Amino acid sequence: MTAEQWEISVTVVIKSDHTYQATIIDDEGTENETGTWSVSGNELTLTDSVEGPEELEFTIQGNKLTITVTEVDEGVNVTMIQEFEKQ
Repeated sequence: MTAEQWEISVTVVIKSDHTYQATIIDDEGTENETGTWSVSGNELTLTDSVEGPEELEFTIQGNKLTITVTEVDEGVNVTMIQEFEKQ
């Protein structure tokens, strides 16, 4: 499914000082998140003050950051691929 089909919009600003800001808009409203980030190999770690660190597998090609997340939902592995383009 696409972001449009999920009815979700995600904007992430990753800054050179190793902080980030994210805005997630979906049918439940708007969520703003801030925190710090670090990279080790192909793993991006986002750490916010509410949920703690989240480790994400990523690749970068040109201006595109691709993050792959696999979660278990009701016993089924669900893989979500998020693509972000540098503005």
